[in-house]
Amino acid sequence: MKDQNNPYNIIQDSQGFILATVQGKTRQIEHYNNPPTPENISMLTERINHLLTLGVSVTSGSVIWFWSWFEDITPDNPYLNILRQMPCIYHNPESNQIVLTDRSKKSTLIFFRDGNAVKFLPWNDDLHFWESNGKTLYHFMEDQGFKIPDMDQGNHLGICYAQGQNVINFLINHGINPDIEL
Repeated sequence: MKDQNNPYNIIQDSQGFILATVQGKTRQIEHYNNPPTPENISMLTERINHLLTLGVSVTSGSVIWFWSWFEDITPDNPYLNILRQMPCIYHNPESNQIVLTDRSKKSTLIFFRDGNAVKFLPWNDDLHFWESNGKTLYHFMEDQGFKIPDMDQGNHLGICYAQGQNVINFLINHGINPDIEL
């Protein structure tokens, strides 16, 4: 029988990682230096419930890092499909191009200009070269003139710190259709 105060059997392993059993699978969702309090468990349970309602995979990314994208989003939001993928988003202020990619698939970078997809770049040898030399997609994009877009997340902060509605407003303002497949 499930504990009503801890329906996902949220526990801490010996290394401090917080694990939750969601839909029959144990997932790492957080890390604490101290054992989680009942308040921590309640907060994580509420987040997991909301993410499941939205159809978002429960990961440390969605529960912690990108939580601000999901906390105020409803299941009927037309941009939810894009947010679910927690894409990398880059903006080139000079060309006003936007790049979206699904960070988990590592398959295609989609370049947009004025809301239209203008180029699809496969995750090619150049990108693998960067990763194999300790660099990231961020460094590759920066060398191409792209920056992390300003979505009111604060200076020098990644887009995971932006509020979900600010991400959506950025996409709308750049003409990105919510039905785009990443």
